[in-house]
Amino acid sequence: MADSVPFVKDDQIKNPYFSAGTEHPRSEALTLLRKSGNLDKLPVNLKALCDFESIPLRFVDIQDVSTAARFVQTKGEWHFEVDNEGTGERDFATDSIKRRRQRFSLAHELGHYKFESHCDITLQGSLLSGHNPHSHGYLLQKEAQANEFATELLLPFPALKPLLKGLDFHNDFFQSVENIADTFEASMTATVKRISSILDIEVIAIHFAPDGRSHQLPSYSPAFKNAGFYFPRDGALPCDSYAARMFDGKTDAMKGKKAYPDTQLWFPFKRYGGWKTVEWVMNLGQYGILVFLELIETDETKY
Repeated sequence: MADSVPFVKDDQIKNPYFSAGTEHPRSEALTLLRKSGNLDKLPVNLKALCDFESIPLRFVDIQDVSTAARFVQTKGEWHFEVDNEGTGERDFATDSIKRRRQRFSLAHELGHYKFESHCDITLQGSLLSGHNPHSHGYLLQKEAQANEFATELLLPFPALKPLLKGLDFHNDFFQSVENIADTFEASMTATVKRISSILDIEVIAIHFAPDGRSHQLPSYSPAFKNAGFYFPRDGALPCDSYAARMFDGKTDAMKGKKAYPDTQLWFPFKRYGGWKTVEWVMNLGQYGILVFLELIETDETKY
């Protein structure tokens, strides 16, 4: 693989792996940022967006540990609530991990608000009553729409694109991603998934959920697609991989990398010569782990 600056696709070109249902949230998020005058202000001011939409934002003790923010109706008034964990604070947490979780959760709820069907109580009751055979699929689509909206809202492509030009994948990938996450005050999970879907380099990104199920994330790279390496959906982590050690708790490391002389560990049924693999792993805590597999031509000497 040539050691060159990754090419980032133009904002107007849609990733062919994204369905039409996930493109709409992205455009909705960018439209909101532009209309509110927040597109060029980093990190994105979520309080200002709530004010722009005239939806009250409150910091309360939600108690449900799985909920960092929610969109609720009280006495006929819709408002956003962000969990302050009983601290009485009226602002986002000073702890960066908690703050980023609050911000993504609030951005997710803003996504629900921007879709009228998500706010139609009668429609929701009908679709999610359990009697509709498509209710589960609809619920997954609804949550996917809100997640896609939140990711674009916190990491808007026009603002992200210039920073990706300087992403040092070869030498200090982890620090590069963390710097971007810090700049946008976005979660590492959202940041690495966003980056993995828009870089034009030979990288495979695989998310392993806490239950061990895997999902290969989309990639723009023609070179990656031409190489023909695909990880099977719900495939198992290779036992001797660094990722397996992190997933099984056999290492305290939150991130790491390991180079392999060929591709056989991760792709035992592929007989491609001329490639080796570098495995980058990030621990996403309660969200599992994210693995980046970088394919490198063996005539390169960087590793």
